[in-house]
Amino acid sequence: DYRSVIDTDIGLRHLVEHLTKVGVCKVIGAKASKAEAAQLMHRIAYLRQSSLGDIVEIKPSINSDYDETHLHTDGAFNYDPPGIKLVQCLDQTTSPWEMIFVDGLALVDKIKSEAPQTLSLLQNNPVSYQYLRHDINLIALDPIVTLDSYDRLKRIRYNPKAQLPVAEQDLLNKQGLQAALKQFEAWVEDQSQQRKLSLNPGEMVLWDNWRVLHGGSAMNGNHHLAMCTANMEDFHSRLRVIQNQSYQRPVPQAREKIGV
Repeated sequence: DYRSVIDTDIGLRHLVEHLTKVGVCKVIGAKASKAEAAQLMHRIAYLRQSSLGDIVEIKPSINSDYDETHLHTDGAFNYDPPGIKLVQCLDQTTSPWEMIFVDGLALVDKIKSEAPQTLSLLQNNPVSYQYLRHDINLIALDPIVTLDSYDRLKRIRYNPKAQLPVAEQDLLNKQGLQAALKQFEAWVEDQSQQRKLSLNPGEMVLWDNWRVLHGGSAMNGNHHLAMCTANMEDFHSRLRVIQNQSYQRPVPQAREKIGV
């Protein structure tokens, strides 16, 4: 509940811990106002600035990039992609806009057990992503899947629309990576891996952008959204403070599969 998160430490802790464990959290009870979206994110972490600002309003008529959305993670072209993303529905006069989520944690576990060679290719071969506008040229080179030193998922970096052609390597390796990319896309688009969530005016959803891929149904002129992001290090900092942990102690890694 929005007011519980804003007004109480217990509500804030519940949200932050749920987001850490499950990866996605829906918040109800807010007014349809981007100021309330910003206020909620401020409770969690500092708002992250981007080339579009800190709070971005999305309307299909003026944001052509959002006319239809595909499953991806945000900021694949950033050296340090956003850690937490928030989307709020500000208005809709027709049917609710439906979001789609895929749990990267469950997906990587599936690949580990069914196709370890594919995981190795995705983990050890960097892919380039680019965001290019008249005054912006962001490029990042990193593997799609990054595991930590304990062999746990650290981050997924994936956006087919922003992906540059696979770099010229030896032909066998290039073909292997292209096959792995095709297989990864098939797993992502498998509806059995997907969870759907609808937003009504005022409602918000937050998710771990390093773990969860997101997309959605095509938007029309009646849909109006607001979105903002935060850095993962700031989110983890807030989690440690809430749990009264010192900076030397790691963030708990016990995580559950998404059940939206």
